[in-house]
Amino acid sequence: MGLQRSQIALGNYAHPLYSFERFLDCAEALNIRNLELWGAGPHFYFYDYTDTRARELFQRIQARGMQVICMTPEQCMYPINIACADPIMRRRSIDYFKRGVQFCHIMNCPLLLVTPGKGYFDQPVKAAWGRCIEALREIGEYAASAGVKLAVEHLTRLSTNIAVTAAALAALVKEVGLPNVGGMVDTDMAGRCGESVGDYLSAFEGKLAHVHLVDGMPGGHMVPGDGVLALKAQMEQLSQFGYRRYITPEIMHSSYQLEPEKALERTVRWMESVFAGI
Repeated sequence: MGLQRSQIALGNYAHPLYSFERFLDCAEALNIRNLELWGAGPHFYFYDYTDTRARELFQRIQARGMQVICMTPEQCMYPINIACADPIMRRRSIDYFKRGVQFCHIMNCPLLLVTPGKGYFDQPVKAAWGRCIEALREIGEYAASAGVKLAVEHLTRLSTNIAVTAAALAALVKEVGLPNVGGMVDTDMAGRCGESVGDYLSAFEGKLAHVHLVDGMPGGHMVPGDGVLALKAQMEQLSQFGYRRYITPEIMHSSYQLEPEKALERTVRWMESVFAGI
């Protein structure tokens, strides 16, 4: 059995200029019931939401017959850094992800996406690595108590000095040592480091917690076919390893934001065609 259409999830990444309802309309029109919820403004920035507001949002999702399969709090554009040397910022960052766990619990979401943060580039990376490990353990243990798993995604050499390759990410997750903390792959991030899905499948022995599918130059989080990444071959690798979890196209390039529905429709049609052929 290869990759299935039922593994496709849509995120609200391409809709920052539009209402959350319009995103739901788009997912419904494409007959996608699995959602990845981007925890960012204007739709769902954590510090703008109480538990009551989150439940109301979830009710709107459920009313469409949809489910939240992954929650991805914004952690790149906002001051979130679990490996930060500053104790105040680091504590706020850890608590931010714990709040994400609480929202996962409210929305019956099994997965929370977390990135490693970073240390100062003019200081030894060992200390930042240690702070990251401690933070992931604290968040992971808290998540386990709520039945939530963490999917750890690395960033790029321009944004972090912690775990920017598949092997390094696997080593990080192994050192955390919690069964509910796993690694994932973003094809864009991997491409920027000269790697592919196959490198992550090898590093994690085929056990990936989640996949983000996007094209790039490399870089750009683009619709498949708009960049240079060998995405069809990478989907074939996932199929060969028997990957059964969700695949979310994280379409974020600004060129799509005025007409996000067109970008997501092209993406879903590409995935349908490729999945049917492998």
